[in-house]
Amino acid sequence: MLKSHHFINGRWICLPETTDSGDPSEVAFAQASPIQIDEACKIARAVFCPYSRTERSARAAFLRTTAKEIEVLDDESRSASGERERTTDQLGMFAGLIKKDDYLDARLRKPCRIARRNRGRICV
Repeated sequence: MLKSHHFINGRWICLPETTDSGDPSEVAFAQASPIQIDEACKIARAVFCPYSRTERSARAAFLRTTAKEIEVLDDESRSASGERERTTDQLGMFAGLIKKDDYLDARLRKPCRIARRNRGRICV
């Protein structure tokens, strides 16, 4: 069964507030506080540069391992099962895209014009 927890900075955080999913199995989803969201964002910023320097094959392996770990989760909810399948399919898709290198030379068909407006530089 799903638990009302978030995994932040290597530890499970138990969250008292939840949001009902509307599913008949009464699954509830954890609601993080603004402080917890800030903490998760700070951690993400801190690891972004080191992770961005890893080999593409290592990133793809990480995504596939994550998908395998999600697949073995035990829950009884139909909506969670569907969400799990969708998530693992997406992780596999992204892992495949990362291993290819055709996205590295992606280019716009038309050059992007930079317009100066009241809101600063805007790509139109």
